Amino acid sequence: MKHIGAFCGMIVALYACGGQNGAPHVRDLDDVDKSISTSSFVSQVDFLPLLERDSFLLGEIGGIRKYGDFWYVLDNKQREAVVAFDSSGHPMHLYDRRGHAEGEYADIAGFDVSPQTGDVCLLCGSPKIIVLDKELKFKREINLPDFYWRIAWYGDGFLLYSAEHATVDYLDLAKDGKVRRIFQAGSDKYNVAGTEPVFMRDGDRLYFHTEQSDALYEIRDFDFVPVLSLDYALKEETNRVLQTRFYGDLSLQERMKYARPSVNCVMTKDSCVSFIYSRMLYYINMPYNHRYVNSVLKIDCGKSTVKVGDQLVSWKYMYGYDPEMYAQNHLYDGVKVNHFVLTDSLKKSGNPMLVLYTLKENFGE
Repeated sequence: MKHIGAFCGMIVALYACGGQNGAPHVRDLDDVDKSISTSSFVSQVDFLPLLERDSFLLGEIGGIRKYGDFWYVLDNKQREAVVAFDSSGHPMHLYDRRGHAEGEYADIAGFDVSPQTGDVCLLCGSPKIIVLDKELKFKREINLPDFYWRIAWYGDGFLLYSAEHATVDYLDLAKDGKVRRIFQAGSDKYNVAGTEPVFMRDGDRLYFHTEQSDALYEIRDFDFVPVLSLDYALKEETNRVLQTRFYGDLSLQERMKYARPSVNCVMTKDSCVSFIYSRMLYYINMPYNHRYVNSVLKIDCGKSTVKVGDQLVSWKYMYGYDPEMYAQNHLYDGVKVNHFVLTDSLKKSGNPMLVLYTLKENFGE
């Protein structure tokens, strides 16, 4: 497998179709069959520079959501804030309240946007949920009995993932507002909750994955239904080692040896499931010709990649934007690319930009 120059590591394709008994088994994720072109599954690429205000500088993006005309991003490097950008990349609303009073927080562990109302929920420390409207105005806060790592709107409440206990709890706002346990995930001494999304949306579908589980689940009426079983090199040995030793005791070389795949984004088409995952480097898994195929794809992709409508949305820093480099490497041959004018001020800002890949209607066919 080869590296992709200035891109976010290695990118691989794989396809899994339904119609089998139980969760389909995905063969070794380390194998690569061939390379396929970006034009085989993407029809258009757009770049959206995220501009800044004097009052804040946007750092590393820890999460991306969209509702209506707003793009919501979690800034988890500079100020632990949530920013709402309009469709032109201008910052319209900002929520940044460090402290210990109502509506304030020490940090943000995760966030989500309600697909129904556009309300934004922040999972914060000390353990509580802060609910905002779509313009990031404070609505309410809900105290939690324990710390959690990830959150997702679901039904009339919230799904809450605890890495410490490897569990998913549910807080029902329509009933008594209490937290109840609904799922026990795989667990071992290897805590990776800070590096994975855990909950992933594709339209009306909601998925769940942790590295310890070695499986991808779809959440249906509070049931966690396995849809994929993941395979990779040294799987049995990896699980055995990480169940008996603390990850911090391992050397750097051993950590790389026992890295497990982490699903970051899921794409569903009819009965077929594709997914983006990372393992030491970044990978992407896409359907191709209705069969299993592991292939190198040359696109920018990271842990915050999400699927919004018919687009895959990721991000990169603006100083890494170079249209000539894309052309020289033939990355987008056969794809319509809407480049933007990179001014000196934009380049010096160091701000991120969103990269939007519009998927072909027949991708995977």
